Amino acid sequence: MTTRTYRTRASGTRRGRARPWVRLVGLALAVAIIAAPAYAYYRVYVQPADEWAARIGGETVATVGDVAERMQTVARLNLTSGGAASLGGNPYEVLRSMVEDELIRRAAPRFSVQVSERDIDLALRGRFLPADPGEGATPEQLESEFREAYDRFLTRGRLSDEAYRSLVRVQFYREALQQELGNRIPRVAEQVEIAWIVLPGDFEEVEAVLGVLQAGEPFESVA
Repeated sequence: MTTRTYRTRASGTRRGRARPWVRLVGLALAVAIIAAPAYAYYRVYVQPADEWAARIGGETVATVGDVAERMQTVARLNLTSGGAASLGGNPYEVLRSMVEDELIRRAAPRFSVQVSERDIDLALRGRFLPADPGEGATPEQLESEFREAYDRFLTRGRLSDEAYRSLVRVQFYREALQQELGNRIPRVAEQVEIAWIVLPGDFEEVEAVLGVLQAGEPFESVA
């Protein structure tokens, strides 16, 4: 009787060793399939928001996302003020305004223009308190009315107190700089009167005429 012995353990071991590599390759393919559309979404919708839209001296002062956010803010403020719910106007105009605001912020210290928190507080109360609070209104009532109106405005515009105060500060800077620069511009521009003597093209005694004028002869008589 012949006994046959089958060796299957070795082949089973080889198959077992191959399985982790197969799983690794499959996992890598799955990651690649998922990562490809994710990267495409990032490149198309996320990354452009971080790209610079304006620079001053090599420093990024506004990104594409900043411009979009400012446009949405302007649209909400227009709607809050009773205007049309449009998207904040031309993006190039919005960007120009943002760059202008940044230039004003940087120029203010050079002209010794300062705006205190009290200045901003007074401006806010002037905007959100009623013009005629009525007789008998106590300071506590006025403060309560101000806080309610101001908080309602910030909520509708989706603005933080810090962001809106920054906008008000720039307005103060703008007005102060306009006044300062206006004071530095002369009220009366320097004027110069010019008179000349027209001579024929073939006139040969130009030097003689100049000599007479330099000698003190009145201009009218020489002319």
